[in-house]
Amino acid sequence: MSQFDATTSPHRGIGPVGAVSRLVVGLTSLGAAALLDETDAVHWLTGLVGLPILTLIVMTALRRGRPDADWTGPEGHLVNTAIAVVIFVVSPPTALVFYGTAMVLAAARRYAGCELLAFSNAILQRNDEIGCPVFSPIDAIENHRRKR
Repeated sequence: MSQFDATTSPHRGIGPVGAVSRLVVGLTSLGAAALLDETDAVHWLTGLVGLPILTLIVMTALRRGRPDADWTGPEGHLVNTAIAVVIFVVSPPTALVFYGTAMVLAAARRYAGCELLAFSNAILQRNDEIGCPVFSPIDAIENHRRKR
């Protein structure tokens, strides 16, 4: 299996602004989680292990043997937003840990899809994408500039 490389991927990769913005938001999210919930290891374990395992199981079941998925249209944005809202309503500290860590991973891998799939893509060596209302505009502007 080859490592994901944004420069050779059939999907778009992120540029420096996309990477830095994900890194800043990710680290800020982790810092906020620490301030909100510094002593509750359950939220940290759920955000660092539980939710990544859940996304891995779901993506393995959905995508086994299929090409990389591209759910970046309006439906993908809606599904991704709905999932994020549910996670944040159920446990804000867990959500901050999960998304914060995923954003740092996405920045390190130069992964353009939303952070929801960052863990499963890293483990499965895939490049599935789902619409990301927060970072898609940044990525679109950078991709447009790189093409010129």
